[in-house]
Amino acid sequence: MILLANERAARSRHVQDEVAWWLSNRPSETLLVVLTGGEILWQTGAFLDPRSSAVPPRLLDFPLPEFVYSDQRWAYGQDNFASDPRFRELVVELAARLDGVPKNVLIGTHTNQRRILKWVAAVMVSLLVFALAATGISLAAVAQSRDSVREKSMLAMSRLLVAESDGLSESDPDTARQLLAHAYRLAQTPQVNGAIQRSAAWSRQIYARGLVRAAAFRPDGRILASVSDEGLQIVDVRTGRVLAQRSDQSGYAGVVTFSDDGTELAVGSRFGEVILYDLTDPAKPQVRWKRGRSESFVYALQFVGNDLIVKGESSTASILGAQGGTGGQLRTSSAAVIDRRTRMLATNGGSGAMVNFSFVDPHGEIQPISEVSMPGALGAFSPVAPIFATLDGATVRLWDTTEPRAPRPLGILSVEDYEAQQVAFSPDGDTLAVVGSGSGTIRLWDISDPFSPKAGDMLRGQTGALRRLVFSPDGRMLAASGSEGATVSRPDNPDRGSLRLWPVDGFRQGSWSVRLNVEGGTPRFSPDGRLLFVSRPARIWNVAGGSEPNPISDLNVSQSSTFDFMSLDGEGYGIVRSSPPQVTLVRDNGTYGESRSAPPELHGPLTAGPHGLIFAAETSADSTVWQVSATGELRRVMVLTGVRNVRSASFSPDTGRYLAIVSSEGQVAVWDRRDENRPAQFATFAPRSHATRVQFLDHSTLVVGDEKGAISVWDVSRPASPHMITSRAGHAGGIEGIEARSSGDLVVSWGSDRVAKLWTLYGDDLVEVWSSPSADGDSGNSISPDGKLLALTTPQGVRLVDIDVGAGVIRLCRYSETITEDLWRQYVPGEVYDPPCKT
Repeated sequence: MILLANERAARSRHVQDEVAWWLSNRPSETLLVVLTGGEILWQTGAFLDPRSSAVPPRLLDFPLPEFVYSDQRWAYGQDNFASDPRFRELVVELAARLDGVPKNVLIGTHTNQRRILKWVAAVMVSLLVFALAATGISLAAVAQSRDSVREKSMLAMSRLLVAESDGLSESDPDTARQLLAHAYRLAQTPQVNGAIQRSAAWSRQIYARGLVRAAAFRPDGRILASVSDEGLQIVDVRTGRVLAQRSDQSGYAGVVTFSDDGTELAVGSRFGEVILYDLTDPAKPQVRWKRGRSESFVYALQFVGNDLIVKGESSTASILGAQGGTGGQLRTSSAAVIDRRTRMLATNGGSGAMVNFSFVDPHGEIQPISEVSMPGALGAFSPVAPIFATLDGATVRLWDTTEPRAPRPLGILSVEDYEAQQVAFSPDGDTLAVVGSGSGTIRLWDISDPFSPKAGDMLRGQTGALRRLVFSPDGRMLAASGSEGATVSRPDNPDRGSLRLWPVDGFRQGSWSVRLNVEGGTPRFSPDGRLLFVSRPARIWNVAGGSEPNPISDLNVSQSSTFDFMSLDGEGYGIVRSSPPQVTLVRDNGTYGESRSAPPELHGPLTAGPHGLIFAAETSADSTVWQVSATGELRRVMVLTGVRNVRSASFSPDTGRYLAIVSSEGQVAVWDRRDENRPAQFATFAPRSHATRVQFLDHSTLVVGDEKGAISVWDVSRPASPHMITSRAGHAGGIEGIEARSSGDLVVSWGSDRVAKLWTLYGDDLVEVWSSPSADGDSGNSISPDGKLLALTTPQGVRLVDIDVGAGVIRLCRYSETITEDLWRQYVPGEVYDPPCKT
């Protein structure tokens, strides 16, 4: 790759994405940087930032043992290179680096070749003149045809690989990611981009040595421990990197649990051993103590405070203290479930229909509570409420254990398989994950109302029987362990097993691209995209860079207000709200400045535009346009006579000269603000169905949503004859909102069907690239100005979704193993083995 580095290129999102992809998949020495403007300062193995103004910021993320570039700033803007001796030096320098030979050797070889070719050229010139005259046109046509055939072939292969990756996304997500990365390398079409954004919902595989039998998250959710036939494995959840592996047990390891503070980890083995690890440094787990037992199995293991409850194969459950000493015992059968919140222990009684409830007191002694009749096998306790689940054949029963001497039945869940085998509660207690016997599928259930459970999404693709389920502490991940190892074995490691990680959002399948998950509504990005305002509660978040968003400041306002984030007339930005009307200045760091009361005309729906413009819709009076100064002062700049009952409005980007309005009758009118004293209708038109929403893409292009769910794009550059460019059936119900990024190439729509859809304008075509169910049509959504983030409002709150395709490609490679040569030949026949992800 040759990078022409300058300040403009350094700011380009596309340049940054290409450089990041190249350095993620190619050696650093294959990048040749040619400086054409700005500065590059390199010293002792690092760039001097921010003085290196020509360096793309994402280049700073990669370790470079050395950095060599060619300074050719003199050539920028030059017209006549032939007479400049520096041009010859430039060609020699670049050719020498590309060919990997010294400059003097290259010059010497070039000189000798010129002497030999000089007399040959004199003889051949006359012949070549006739040959070129006869064949020049046909050669150009052949070359163009070959390029066209190659391009069409790459496009066809890219589409085929997208289809293949979709088909493999559940059963073999690793191969699916590799094929999709290669599809992106062949052709960057909307279909490929959409598939990359959808891939954020695919499960991830973490491989281990032997069959994975159980897993546990550290309380902060950053570390995942799993146990298998070969022992313990510690994994960094964010990167998927294996930090440590240990094999200190006898036989296979079957259960694992973290202490409340995450510094200790207990493992139980096939031959009854309990091992306590010091996990202060996750990369270097140390055995603190090991206790052998006369029993052969450890079925359950759980920290309760400083005590460790151990359930073995015999009829007793015992307690081990912090130093491994034995505490109380309780007679029981081979099953036990422990509630860390209440220190309650549920075990099977003398018969299969009886359950014993006990309490572990602060001294580590087990105190019996009751023996009650509860049909089915033991399931799990809710982590937040007195709810207990039992597995009764093809049903899961929920019980209220507020009074464990007389549990009260709640709701019943029916599973698809003939027998429910495993359940897990989410940390908030509102979701229950259920797996059936032998199916390899997981059903999520909404149990926020435990009397009336509702079936949610099905997580498919895992092969073999599932053994254990566990949610991450924040509830956004579900780990499933089971007998999948045989189907993902590789020739170099036939006994390898794996653990699946699923992104979840309540009882729905989630997305790895979600960066913010909070209660709230009406999200709005600041004009520069660094800040995000969420209205319930009114709070500003810092969303700059790739780090986790963090809250900055709250605003004490009415929750019923309508809000918008806007750039001011001059510099800075502010937040305007409608109830009561007020403008609040916002500093660059996201903190609030002065607030000013606004005129009563701003009490209704508000639409913000560039340079501090605000459109205030009225129902009983003429609608108005206002402008906010950098100090927060408002002045009325225009009155739109007769414009009332407006359903939607949008200013044109950049200058805000044009204002598009949807009337209550469903017609679209475009107003010209050039003469604010005499505003004029620039164009009017009526879509096929009544319009409900409008949004400018640029000064002459509008996107319109209608009451039947259609999305259409209109050219209004000719006032007398606006014409529709394209139209797509978007939603099953009426369109309730449309937002677009400032460049107009990305559009998000949402409707009464509670679905949000992301579109891209590809030439004259509008292509759907991504959709998300459960959108909340009342509050709205927003795209960041750089097109990398989508703030999506759902009934559960605001989700900040990373829709940056470049970052998505990096994730494809980061969370999948390099495709093997055999699989390459199977899915990419006829091409030389060239994996898209080298690292």
